[in-house]
Amino acid sequence: TAVSARSIRLTRKPANSGIKTNKDVKEMSEKKEVKKTEKPGFFSRAVNFCKALPARISGAFKNMVAELKKVAWPSKKDLINYSVIVIGFVVVLAIVVGVLDTASSFVVKKLIEL
Repeated sequence: TAVSARSIRLTRKPANSGIKTNKDVKEMSEKKEVKKTEKPGFFSRAVNFCKALPARISGAFKNMVAELKKVAWPSKKDLINYSVIVIGFVVVLAIVVGVLDTASSFVVKKLIEL
């Protein structure tokens, strides 16, 4: 006789039925024991840190030099041009702030005299 797929699904037990055998429990406890590894102590980590520190510092400087070689530096003409623009902008802003300061102090003095 032909058995339908629906009847098979209804009669089949799920793969993980929640019942654990002694073998399953032993395997789980063995896995937990394998996970238990000792971390190095504070002093051994401190010593390892101090030993690795010079290499880490020199590595950082080597990377910095490598990155600075990749930089597209501006020409002398561009550098002077950009510097003049920045200095001019700072002077203009200083004048604006000075005028606003003088005007606001004048207004405050007139308000106090009233």
